[in-house]
Amino acid sequence: ARLDSEIGNGDRKWRRDLSHTLAGSARAVGALRVARAASAYEEALFSSASDRELKVLRDDMATEVATARQS
Repeated sequence: ARLDSEIGNGDRKWRRDLSHTLAGSARAVGALRVARAASAYEEALFSSASDRELKVLRDDMATEVATARQS
């Protein structure tokens, strides 16, 4: 739910931390597609990616999480 909130420059640090944790946890359980999506989102948060680009990556990550949860 926290990742679904609006993106703003002031909250990028906790989003990076959260996506980093998700990527590591996903790798640990073999959810490699989730890990890749979370890592891509994390990397974009370190860059100057626009809010629109971040939303696309966040949505991709959410899709991968939902798919993994159904497995």
